[in-house]
Amino acid sequence: MHGQLFTSDRDEAGYVLDTFPIVREQDEAACGRYRTRDLVLGYMNALAAGDTTTVLAL
Repeated sequence: MHGQLFTSDRDEAGYVLDTFPIVREQDEAACGRYRTRDLVLGYMNALAAGDTTTVLAL
């Protein structure tokens, strides 16, 4: 797994991110959505497409 955060599977990554309820609550209070998960999964999509330069909007 060298070079990978944890997994390349979006479903697994989403599951892992859902195990952080405090982060989710803080994101939803501050942003109205689970921004951390959205960003991680967005970057995973970009990397899967071979895009290493994408910057997602916060």
